[in-house]
Amino acid sequence: MLSTKPLPLPKTLPMRRSTIILLAALLALALLLAILYKPLLALYHQEQGGRWLARVVPVGDNAYGGFACLRPFLEDLQQRAKVQRALEHLTKAQSLAPRQAHTYYQIGRAYCLLGDYERAVPAFQTFTELRPKNPLASLELGFALLNACPPNGKCADGLNSYDVWRRAGVTAEHFLEMAERERQKENYPEALLYYQQAQRMGRELRSTIAYVRYLIFKANGDDERALQALQSAVEMDMGWVNEEIMIQSYLLGSKLSKGGQTRKAENIIRAFGNEPPRLIQIGEEFQKEGMYTLAMRLYQAAGVGRKIDFFDPFLDLSSLIVLESFVSTNRWLPCPWCENVEGRFEVSTGILEVSISNNLAYRDGFGYLFIPNLFIGNHKELLLRLKGEPGALLTMEIVVDGERSRPLNYQPLPQDWEIWAVPIQGDVLNEILIGIGELEPVLTPLEYHLFIDWIALR
Repeated sequence: MLSTKPLPLPKTLPMRRSTIILLAALLALALLLAILYKPLLALYHQEQGGRWLARVVPVGDNAYGGFACLRPFLEDLQQRAKVQRALEHLTKAQSLAPRQAHTYYQIGRAYCLLGDYERAVPAFQTFTELRPKNPLASLELGFALLNACPPNGKCADGLNSYDVWRRAGVTAEHFLEMAERERQKENYPEALLYYQQAQRMGRELRSTIAYVRYLIFKANGDDERALQALQSAVEMDMGWVNEEIMIQSYLLGSKLSKGGQTRKAENIIRAFGNEPPRLIQIGEEFQKEGMYTLAMRLYQAAGVGRKIDFFDPFLDLSSLIVLESFVSTNRWLPCPWCENVEGRFEVSTGILEVSISNNLAYRDGFGYLFIPNLFIGNHKELLLRLKGEPGALLTMEIVVDGERSRPLNYQPLPQDWEIWAVPIQGDVLNEILIGIGELEPVLTPLEYHLFIDWIALR
């Protein structure tokens, strides 16, 4: 009779199941490795490429704003070899993972460091296609274009630095921010590059750019070119990045020219019109530099009364250049040929007092020189507001274009304030001599006093 008992299961079946699970796991791991192998290897080469680049431009090195394409390309052979090693790794990373955007960014930087801007451009282009809203790479691309297609970064295939920047949302303000940061660190050449780019992006900065050139020439000891740049900045008088640079340029430029003071004053008033204490402070700075017309206009705007001089209502201040307001006598020198006797040449509350006590033995004379070397322009008169005590005689000599003349010769002075006008003609006022003295020796003890409030060109 046949048995109906079920047959026992083979004892080897659990081992077969575990083998299947193990094989499945190994297969899954193999598939995973196959999928991740290239990306992981690409990341390895990208990381190695970055390490080699960091040996040339360390992380945190912010020279030239951190932009590789703004730096001068490398000439040192050892440095170039390091960049070539970086490119070997980065090229492998690119072939293994062609959609990895950061690899193209590093490749572009490497080519810029080597000076191969034509190959840097397509690398940055690929990066911006993969990451279209990354302004950092767009800035690098723009700088690479400037080097590949000088002077304005406009290449034959239609690429344009400024269009690239605009499409990426880069504005003139981005460049201004970088420029100001570099200027404050006294990195003037780098600051100049950024100001120039901001100008090309539509921001008016002509005077600022000229002022930064002044700073560069001054730092290099080229005083002649520095003064030319400063004069250009002040004469153009447009495109100041901020009011403080404008004021500093005006103050420095006061040594070159006293012209255009009314226009300069209006610019300052527009900037600080609602800050009377600041206007007074700025006015005092210009007053010390002899820019009295400008200082007076600022005092008026600040609501300050007679802070410098008294000007009769009939005088049009806009037609004057005030040469001297006698805040001090620092700009005057004793006359070397006048055989000065003992006397006083001093100021008090903005008034010059010249006085001597006569020597009974010989004729007295006392004179001081002022050397403005000022361009006269369309001004036709030299004005003085003055008075004197009885017996005081005024002598004035002026030198224009190197020619000396004496328009006032032992002239008796009024006892009340008057404005005297002396005709003047030429290009440059070189010198003014003010003196008091006697026509003949006076045998009685006398003291002579002359007072001058201001001297101006009209």
